Amino acid sequence: MAAFSCGDLAGARSKCEHSLELSRRAAMEPPVYAWFGLMASYGMHGNFERAQASFTAALSWCGSAGREYFLVNTLVLGAMSMTIQGDALTGRRLAVSALEVAERIANPSSMAWALCACAEAERLNSPGAAHVHIDEALSLARAVDSRWVEGQALLNLAKLCWQSSEIEEAAAALMVALSMSEQTGNPIHGRQAMRMAALLLGRLGRMSEAALLVEPVHRNAVVLPVPPDVANGLDEVRVDAMKALGAETFEAHAGRGRRMSDRELLSLARRSLSEAVHA
Repeated sequence: MAAFSCGDLAGARSKCEHSLELSRRAAMEPPVYAWFGLMASYGMHGNFERAQASFTAALSWCGSAGREYFLVNTLVLGAMSMTIQGDALTGRRLAVSALEVAERIANPSSMAWALCACAEAERLNSPGAAHVHIDEALSLARAVDSRWVEGQALLNLAKLCWQSSEIEEAAAALMVALSMSEQTGNPIHGRQAMRMAALLLGRLGRMSEAALLVEPVHRNAVVLPVPPDVANGLDEVRVDAMKALGAETFEAHAGRGRRMSDRELLSLARRSLSEAVHA
């Protein structure tokens, strides 16, 4: 987890593989989180064939009775991976399967996470259905105070509203997500939130603040895969900010952003969005 948090995918992968090797030597059950780690690290690095092998291994491990909670996690990770690869149909199928398992074990947090995966798979082709999934995910997560899943659902909502050009609604959801990311220090949510903030600030014409975020976001791009439409949007923000500010000023802002910590950038993004929306 520490390696993932630092963006050290190779280190995370090595530790997961070492964990599995130790379990084999000791004739112990393999730790399913090691399979999860390999799914994530290979998937984030674009090695989808190895990610698929880890997914299959995790599914096989989850086949025994009493492992349905882990099965939900496996299916959700698989769904997210397929959606990011551009196969939203398979992503939706896996997410729906995860939701069915979560409902069977009556775990609200797992249901909410599966709904987030459903929403992302539906986002481009069925935004109305995605909105329904997100509303339900938020309700479930808040009912059991699952802040991690609530943060993910808010990020999904911000992305969906940005896609529909509902910028003020996107900013409102994102400001809450940014605040939660500051409180929890979750690097995965924090970096997703900074991407959305850069997109929204660019749409709102706040190019100086957008420039502060765009380069750190680009720096961390390898850590978390970016949906193609979001990646294209960030490229447009970078170009627009450079045109609006001039190359020299843009570089000065971008350089300052690289030196700021993630927590400082999260706070700056939240304040900038609040000022832009109220203006």
